[in-house]
Amino acid sequence: MGEAKGTIRRKISIVLLAVGMLILGISVCISIAGMRQTIRKSKESSRKLGNRVEEDTKDALIRMTENSLRISTKEMSALSNEKLVKICENVELLAGYLSDIYQNPNNYGSIHFDVLGQESKGNAVLQFDRMKEIAYEDVKQEAEKAGMFYETAKHIFEINKNSISSVYFGSASGFMVSYDDKGDKTLTLRPEERMLPAGYNITEREWYKMAESKGKATLIETYGDSLDKSLILTCSAPVWSSSNELAGVIAIDIKLKYVCDEIISSKIGENGFAILIGQSGQIISGPGMGEDSSGDSLESITSFSPDMAEELKHMQDGKTGFKETTIDNKEYYMAYSPVPVSGWTLAVLVPKDEIIKPALDSSETIEKETQNTMKELEEILRHMVFIFVAVSVGLMAGVFMLTIRMSDKIAGPIKKLTTDVRRISSGDLDYRTDIKTGDEIELLGDAFNSMTGSLKNYI
Repeated sequence: MGEAKGTIRRKISIVLLAVGMLILGISVCISIAGMRQTIRKSKESSRKLGNRVEEDTKDALIRMTENSLRISTKEMSALSNEKLVKICENVELLAGYLSDIYQNPNNYGSIHFDVLGQESKGNAVLQFDRMKEIAYEDVKQEAEKAGMFYETAKHIFEINKNSISSVYFGSASGFMVSYDDKGDKTLTLRPEERMLPAGYNITEREWYKMAESKGKATLIETYGDSLDKSLILTCSAPVWSSSNELAGVIAIDIKLKYVCDEIISSKIGENGFAILIGQSGQIISGPGMGEDSSGDSLESITSFSPDMAEELKHMQDGKTGFKETTIDNKEYYMAYSPVPVSGWTLAVLVPKDEIIKPALDSSETIEKETQNTMKELEEILRHMVFIFVAVSVGLMAGVFMLTIRMSDKIAGPIKKLTTDVRRISSGDLDYRTDIKTGDEIELLGDAFNSMTGSLKNYI
């Protein structure tokens, strides 16, 4: 009887070893895959957290910016309004004083412009000018009476010299009495020789017509001076005669620098700035706009940001607001508030990237920390793989030993039974196999013993 090509022990060993290695391999793969999944989900969660933090921080910063800008613009506009109200009060004071001169001329003396002009040459002076078509003798007496506002005008001018450039009275009769510090050389001319520029009609000037139509102190929309085109803000008020008819209009030219400098030069964040917007939407003051800016060079807010058209309507209606806008391809947050007495709007703009920078920095920090954490987890995973491999080798050695032992336990009785069967088949019918495994192999041994006994009885 020949030997079997593959013993049961070997087959059992191979099967057990293969099953053990398969189970071990699957366990290692599942563990590594689970760890990688955990790392991937951790990375995704960190990024989601970073994005959430960024968005929440942005929202919070925008809300804070809106509140802060609204408060700032309200305070700045109130400051501008307060300054302009003060000027208007001075104009009302002068208008009341001049009205009293017209209504009670006997209570006042007269001013002689030729003498006053000589005495005040080179300083702030009171001067007389008339329209070309008006004869000097026709208005001389009225002008010399009206000139009595000189002392009051001088006082107001001196205490407000940083804010006022000129005080003047335009008569309905066609002459003008003015007090300013322009130091015009024509002051050396006698009053009867002084005339306003050709075509200059006092009663057709905007400051005159507005005071006449409103009947009270009125601020005129910023405009370019007729002589030097520089920006002028004028407050004018009507002067009434004893018959309650318009005798003329008293006006003060206000230096735009006085109203704007403190506001426009205010530091707002790192790169924020403030601008003043006129009633028609023109930017009348802002960074880079000096005293030499002319009325002809003003640009509308809509030319800088076309999407401001709708917002401009709100400004013209005297409303406050907050808006995200784009100027020269750069995004800004803008808050605005009215300057009631002038009809202006003060707007404060801060670059969007400056506001949300902390949120972006937080997001970037979280991203960096996430990357560092991922690297640490990858390193931990590599160490764990190494440990798994080492443990797997040890387990495989254990499995191999266990397999040998198990195969011996299973194949040993079978091998013994094979040997006993060969002995019986060689003619030793008195021999009985003795297998005590407590399983089917023991039953098989008992069956062989029974078969051997039967065979011996038969022979």
